[in-house]
Amino acid sequence: MRVALLVIAITFTFGLSYAGFVKPDLSKPEVRYFVEYYLRVDRGWVKSAFRRMAYYRDIVLRVLRKHNLPEELVVLPVLESGYRGDARSKSGAFGYWQFMRFTAQKYGLKTGYWIDERADIERSTEAAARYISRLYADLGNWELVLASYNGGDGYIKRLVEKTGLNDYWMLLRSGMLSRQVREFVPRFLALLWIYQHRKSLGFADPKVEPLDKTYVSGKIDLKAVAAWIGMDYRELAQFNAFLRRGMVPPWGSHIYVPKRYKKKVNVAYMWSVAAKRAKELGIRRLKGYWYAYVVRKGDSLWKISRRFGVDVRLLKLVNRIYDDMIRPGDVLLVPTKRLVKRIVDFDSKKGLLSYRVKKGDTIWRISKIFGAKYSKLIKINGRSVKRGLKPGEIVKVALGRDRDESI
Repeated sequence: MRVALLVIAITFTFGLSYAGFVKPDLSKPEVRYFVEYYLRVDRGWVKSAFRRMAYYRDIVLRVLRKHNLPEELVVLPVLESGYRGDARSKSGAFGYWQFMRFTAQKYGLKTGYWIDERADIERSTEAAARYISRLYADLGNWELVLASYNGGDGYIKRLVEKTGLNDYWMLLRSGMLSRQVREFVPRFLALLWIYQHRKSLGFADPKVEPLDKTYVSGKIDLKAVAAWIGMDYRELAQFNAFLRRGMVPPWGSHIYVPKRYKKKVNVAYMWSVAAKRAKELGIRRLKGYWYAYVVRKGDSLWKISRRFGVDVRLLKLVNRIYDDMIRPGDVLLVPTKRLVKRIVDFDSKKGLLSYRVKKGDTIWRISKIFGAKYSKLIKINGRSVKRGLKPGEIVKVALGRDRDESI
């Protein structure tokens, strides 16, 4: 079926606003050519790009509305990057909106060792919105704005001044536009037309959950996050391509996840840091006994102890802290109320605590709860404890500096 027949067959009902924005005109042969191209030759790519777009659409539309820009621009990253945050052009443009590094930094995007915000969907869209707003203020014509966005800052403006032609199609037919810019606007309008008629053209809206943003307070690998929340790592990495090292930086960052995972992320982070800290301390029994606290700016051991209702001396003892120095980003293991109730006494100077045995406890189990050396527990409690413990019995646990890390 030819595009001309499709135009007649499809009712023009749009889900996007048309306030002052250019309408796709299939009487233009260039636009019609690319509609046919995308529907026949590159249909699979279009379908994949539209599917990725579904995750980000709400975020992008929210930013466009904030800047009073036409909602049709939500389709522009389809052409620029296929809605892939990790897309990079031969010229070095990167991210959803394909910013060059200089332009990105000019519009407030960070491009450092840990983070490249050109691949952050919200931050890059904010920058693109400011850039496009300035282009429109300079040119006052959406087709020229689109051409200028692709051709580089000032490219179209210089041609308009040189030729006196303030119309994109006249510039196109003058032969003065580069091939890339000559194709860019018709390609965009073709994709916009297809998107506006996607259901009639067989591009059903994919059933995906839009992304939401949540904050993670410290360093963690995205692979660990994915494992803890039960999400596909490749998808999580794609949504967060701005994290250049594949992990949240030491000072923390937001990440993007489908909405149903949002509440799980912080729980996953805390369990992950708890597991890491527990491993450092030799603790192998974590759940039900310990949870983690990541030290924040302005914290002190006294403040943390008051917050959790745990004696500061006990907090220092179980974390093997021998002075009062803690720094933002440090991870402390805090005993649960259930565990604190079983600690009947402690001597932080000697590195000892007394633990009341509950049903099912063994010396081996207690050594794993506290990260204590098994042989030392036998030595200080007597070899008879190896034969079994009775509920209510008191066991001494040594947590000194000489703890054997190999246990």
